[in-house]
Amino acid sequence: MQQSAMNPTSSLALEHLTGPVRLALGDDQATILDWTAKPLTGGMFPATVGVFHFSGTARVSSHVVPWTLVLKVSRTHPWFTDPDTPWYWRREGRAYASDLLNQVVGDLVPVRCYGVEDCGDEIWCWLEFLQGQSATSWGLERRGLAACHLGTMAGRYATGQWPLPDHPWLIPEFLRAGVGQMATVSLDFLHDQGTWARPLVQTAFPEPVEARWRSLWEEASGLLDALEYLPRTLCHNDPISGNLFSQLTEGGRDTIVAIDWGFLAVGVVGQDLGTMLSGDLMGGLMTAREMPEYEGLVLPRYLEGLELPGCSVPLEQLRFAYAATAALKHGTFWAVLTQMSLLGDEPPAWLEAFAARHGWSSEVALGQWGEGLYYLLDLVDEARIAAKKIWTGA
Repeated sequence: MQQSAMNPTSSLALEHLTGPVRLALGDDQATILDWTAKPLTGGMFPATVGVFHFSGTARVSSHVVPWTLVLKVSRTHPWFTDPDTPWYWRREGRAYASDLLNQVVGDLVPVRCYGVEDCGDEIWCWLEFLQGQSATSWGLERRGLAACHLGTMAGRYATGQWPLPDHPWLIPEFLRAGVGQMATVSLDFLHDQGTWARPLVQTAFPEPVEARWRSLWEEASGLLDALEYLPRTLCHNDPISGNLFSQLTEGGRDTIVAIDWGFLAVGVVGQDLGTMLSGDLMGGLMTAREMPEYEGLVLPRYLEGLELPGCSVPLEQLRFAYAATAALKHGTFWAVLTQMSLLGDEPPAWLEAFAARHGWSSEVALGQWGEGLYYLLDLVDEARIAAKKIWTGA
């Protein structure tokens, strides 16, 4: 990540904190008494400067009460200044500053935002600190519940119960733009025969994969065209387990809270489902051998949620949307991650964490991770056949 112009953990004017803390406490007269801050783990997005946890006490009337917040800082990046690209650096701040996310209500909701500061080269988003359980530790049943809630959100937009937004910072063709950008980064890398001589690459992909991987980009245009037959909806576009949390409301209602709305875009039903499942595969939370059980539980739950607001999509079309999106989103990004981390001689940190999670050696973990790509490439074949059958009758 980049360095911030100012490190919020070392020096921050009280005026930056006062408004967000008062909103979080629900008292416009609250007085901050003290506070501390520490950095939290950030993501892979280059425009993210950092994520910081603030906590302290404040005086509300005659009482001293605790408060806690998260500050997410994004900074301009030369690669991500175009609103028509998936990684536009201002999009998440724009989303929180608008009323768009306020209409997403129900059992899946966005993390609360207590203020957005546009500092020119940086955007600061003051957010709720989530203390609930992350989806990285959920079982399949809870993941299925999240899929059901994602389906309900998609169905509400698809049926017009919630109007589709048209903000200029919402990219209209998220998947198409993403595949195009991945191609500019990775196709030369896939054609380089030196890539396939690297020890870590050979361990990850013992069976020839180069031709099938390149064919993913060759198939992409047709799959993207076929996806456009599906109902349009608003998509989070990154509902992986690391971005979902269990949270009890003040009234005791069990909800799922989603963070990281920087990929927000209009897409099609099933798009978030494909990202959710394949993201957990790429992140090592699921192995290729576990995916059929995962799919078997989660797809029907998403369909169940989709139908609650009256959106009817045949299961075979939903399965196509899942397969096509999973392959296009993470099959292409798999190439980028391979290029970023497997061309050296030592296993990357994320692989060591994957190995530790499952009790495997680094070599076994790398082979298991590689099997995930084979699985996604099989989904390419499935999606191509399904598209012809569903929409052409071939």
